[in-house]
Amino acid sequence: MSENRITFKRMEIENFKSVGPTTHFDFQRHLGLNYVFGVNKDVSDNSNGAGKSVLFTDAITFALFGKTYKNTSNKHIPNRLMHNKGVNTSVRLWFSVNEDEYEVESYMNHKLNTHVSCRISKNGVDETKGTAPKTRAYIENEVLKCSYQLFKSSIVISTNETMNFFSMPKAKKLEFIEGIFKLTVFSTMTRLIRDDANNTAKEATSLQREVKSVRENLEDYRVKESTFGESKASLVRATEEKITRKKTQIKGFRMSIAEAGDEDDRAKLARLPDVREQERKLHEGTLKVTSILKESENAIRYAESLVSKHSNVLESVCGDCKDKLEDVLCINEAQEKKRAAEKSRDENASILTKFKARHATVKAELDELTEAETDINSRLRATEHARGAIAHLEKDVQDLEVQVASERAKESPFADLIQKSVSQLDDKSARIAEFAKKKKLLDILELVTSEDGAKRFIIRDIIEVLNGLIKRYLEELGSEYACVFDDNFGETFLTTTGPCSYENFSKGERQRINLAVMLAFKDMQCVSLKTNLAVFDEVLDDGLDTLGFRAFIDIIRRQCKERQQTAYLISHREATADEEFDNVIEIEKRGSHSTIVRDEQGGVTAQSSSST
Repeated sequence: MSENRITFKRMEIENFKSVGPTTHFDFQRHLGLNYVFGVNKDVSDNSNGAGKSVLFTDAITFALFGKTYKNTSNKHIPNRLMHNKGVNTSVRLWFSVNEDEYEVESYMNHKLNTHVSCRISKNGVDETKGTAPKTRAYIENEVLKCSYQLFKSSIVISTNETMNFFSMPKAKKLEFIEGIFKLTVFSTMTRLIRDDANNTAKEATSLQREVKSVRENLEDYRVKESTFGESKASLVRATEEKITRKKTQIKGFRMSIAEAGDEDDRAKLARLPDVREQERKLHEGTLKVTSILKESENAIRYAESLVSKHSNVLESVCGDCKDKLEDVLCINEAQEKKRAAEKSRDENASILTKFKARHATVKAELDELTEAETDINSRLRATEHARGAIAHLEKDVQDLEVQVASERAKESPFADLIQKSVSQLDDKSARIAEFAKKKKLLDILELVTSEDGAKRFIIRDIIEVLNGLIKRYLEELGSEYACVFDDNFGETFLTTTGPCSYENFSKGERQRINLAVMLAFKDMQCVSLKTNLAVFDEVLDDGLDTLGFRAFIDIIRRQCKERQQTAYLISHREATADEEFDNVIEIEKRGSHSTIVRDEQGGVTAQSSSST
């Protein structure tokens, strides 16, 4: 991975805190060690409040992160005099990261008093995102690749921060160290792991409730499945019993039809019309023959009466007269008719006898058939009823057999539910097992990322390096005591006579400790953030003797050369003629506006405070 180096080039400030009209500042003009002091003409030449920190700390952090070094409220950022005139607040900063050139501007519209907007361009191309937070995230994560806190502690050094560190409780110290050395990833990882573990536990608990519900449903489905099977079997048995009963009824009806001899009965009934017709014809024939017979008898009696009537006359005449008289009286014709009638009578008497005999036979058969007709019709009606009943029963049997087949083919609606429930139970149980595995893994990861895990070993290494650097800087600053941090960042101060508390040191000794710790932290931070700029805010103003002062200047000058940095030492004291600093910058505040009134190159030194 290539090294990430930030080179600040120039800055333009307008209507920002104590800065009024547009002020330009060129960082590349001030190479080496620069001394910055100021005078506040608004408060009887007081050195406080001149605007030194505004130019060298607040403006830079505002341009990059949209907030000042001390996180001033947005409503107090615009210069009151300029803001009331309707002038917008703006800080523009030009810098490069490796080979890429950037221009960033943070600005506030005078009409939107508390809203800070920003824009950024890379190599002349606008890279501003849709919103200010997204643009800030782009600057922090992709351009600078460092957080606001890391940037502050790496670029701007203040002994106040170091003194505050000693007064911090253990948790705050660890939080501070994690921030400047990017160890917050462990806390973030631990938090995420715990969140993941809590979510996993919640999901597992939810799944366990679901498993319980699925098991209850499965048991219910199985009971209903059993009930369904029993009900189905019972219905099939009952239907089959109905089929058996109806088939038995059909068999009975068929036996009754067979016993009834219905074909013979039908044959007899079929003969009845013919026999009746025969009997009618025979009856009519008998009547006709009897009539003819009567006519013959009548003809015979007429002929006999005619012959008998003229027989006395014939007996009294002669033979010749008798013949003639017989012709006249038609005796011969009458006798002939008589003989014909007698012949007809005899023939018809014979025919009548035959007719009567045949009629008697047919009449007897007719009487027999007529007498049997009612019984035969009754039996036939019973047979037809039996046939109808058989047809109805066979239809019922067919319907019942279809019903049985349908019932047997019917699948339980609970079988699919049982299968789905079993599948859900297996799936959810497997997921619970996976959650259990995941929980074990998360427990291990939490242990690794916890305070007593991998971070503890990293912090031990950091402390070891840090203690070594503090020892070296204390020696360079001419100290005869040591400051050692333990694994929990609890500090121990050792002197030639034994342990000592921070408060028991003199003001100058405490300042050497502060400077040594400050420089040690700065060295370690330079590993993750390399830049051409370092600002030391009032680190030389509090109790440092001449020896310590010169030793510190030597250290900073050496670092400027080694790290190719420009250092700005902000102080309340005015510089004096010497060759300790490469440049001297004087800030003056007059009429609520801070301006650079002096920017000299070469040959001045600051007055050191008296030793304590």
